[in-house]
Amino acid sequence: MKGGSEMKGATASEQNLKLRQSSFRHVLAAEHKELTALFIERSKIHLRRFPDHGVAWMRYGRALVEVACYRKATQAHQNAIRHCPADKLHAPYRQMGFLCEAMGRYREAEEWFCKAADLKPDVADYLVYAGHVSSKAGALQRAEGYYRRAAECREGAFEEVWFNLGGVLLGQERYREARDCYCKALSIDPKYRIAKKRLKDVELLLKEFPN
Repeated sequence: MKGGSEMKGATASEQNLKLRQSSFRHVLAAEHKELTALFIERSKIHLRRFPDHGVAWMRYGRALVEVACYRKATQAHQNAIRHCPADKLHAPYRQMGFLCEAMGRYREAEEWFCKAADLKPDVADYLVYAGHVSSKAGALQRAEGYYRRAAECREGAFEEVWFNLGGVLLGQERYREARDCYCKALSIDPKYRIAKKRLKDVELLLKEFPN
C-alpha cells in the first residue's frame, strides 16, 4: 500500500510539472513575440497557479522593469530569489541589479552584481555589469577594478571588458593605457566599430598632445 501511495504521489507530481511546463510555454510565447503587456498578464495567471516557479517570477519581474513598474518588479524578483535553487541564484541577483540600475540606485545595483559574481567567479559578465554601474555613478577607479578582475576570468565577452576598461581610463585621462585597451578589444573583434572610433580619437589626441 505504501509503495502504491508513493507511486501515485510521484505521478501527481509529474502531472503538475507537465501542467506548469505547458502553462509557461504559453506565457513565453508572448515574450518571444515581444508582447510585453500580454506577457505580464499571462504571467500573473501562471504565477497564481504555480507560485513557487522561480524562473517565471524572474522573467515577470524583468518585464515589469521594462514598463517601469518598479515596486511590483522588486516583489517579483524577491520571490524569484526565494524560489530559486542555490546554484541558479546568480540569475535573479543579476536581475535585481538591473532593477536597481533602472531606478538609479547604482550602489545597490553594484552590490547585487557583485553577489552574482561571487557565485560565478569564472564569468566576466557580472563584473562588467558592476563596473558599468560604478562608472555611471562616477566611481571610475572602482569600475576600473571590476574590469581588471573581469579580464582575468575564463568566460565572457572580453572585447567589451577591454573596451569598457578603456572608457574608464579615458575618464581618468590615462590616454596611453586607454589606447592599449582599445587595441586589445580590436584584437579580439577587429570589426568593433565603436572601439575603432575611440582608438582613432585617442591616437589623434596623443599625436597632438604627446606629453
